[in-house]
Amino acid sequence: MDTLIGLKIINFCDCLGTYGMGGPGFFGLLIERENMKEYLTYAVWASSEYIAIDNRVLECHINYNALHRPWKSQWPGESEENQWDELSEILNGSTIIGVDLTDSQLTIEILSKEAKHILNFYKYNKKLPPHGNGEARIQAFNEGNLGSYIVFCNEDAVLHV
Repeated sequence: MDTLIGLKIINFCDCLGTYGMGGPGFFGLLIERENMKEYLTYAVWASSEYIAIDNRVLECHINYNALHRPWKSQWPGESEENQWDELSEILNGSTIIGVDLTDSQLTIEILSKEAKHILNFYKYNKKLPPHGNGEARIQAFNEGNLGSYIVFCNEDAVLHV
């Protein structure tokens, strides 16, 4: 993971992966290393709901927008007040300056427009918003460690689940 230090984040995607009739919502950071664009992907269902930047969740169910103010909210058919993207400005063009991987968390420190930010990819964190049905957030996975769910894939690859 130390080989990520110094790389630029070109873009991100919150809808990676497919199961044929839809998608699991894997989140990925688009980076370029060794002249190849690839996604550093957190391959758990609705993974942007398990990631925070500076202790603020990337996305959550619309019912929790007011309480958690996620970095991004896109809900087709909903009012403009429930549509925003404050994530692109932070991530796109930022540089990875630190990486730490444990069994239950990946921490990536970035430098964006001369400001440092911390991305935390969680297995579980009690501060994460509940699921859309109101049930408490559960662990993102039950087997293995978080590193087992970090996938590097070519920008044009399709992850089938």
